[in-house]
Amino acid sequence: IKYFSQMKKQKEDQHEALRKITDYIDSINKTTNVTEHLLRESKHDQHEILKRMELIKSKINSITTIIES
Repeated sequence: IKYFSQMKKQKEDQHEALRKITDYIDSINKTTNVTEHLLRESKHDQHEILKRMELIKSKINSITTIIES
C-alpha cells in the first residue's frame, strides 16, 4: 500500500505540473501578440499535454482502486 500511495502522489504531482503548464500556455496566448503559426503550435502542444493528463488521471484512478481494495 505504501508503494502505491507513493506512486499515486507522484502521478498527482505530474498531473498538477502539466495543469500549470497548460494554464501558462493559455496565459501567454492571451497576453502576447503571437503569430497564427505559433498559436496553432501552442494549441497543439496544449492538446498533447491534456492527453497526457488524461492518461495520468487514469493511472491515478487505477492506483486508487488498488489502494482501496
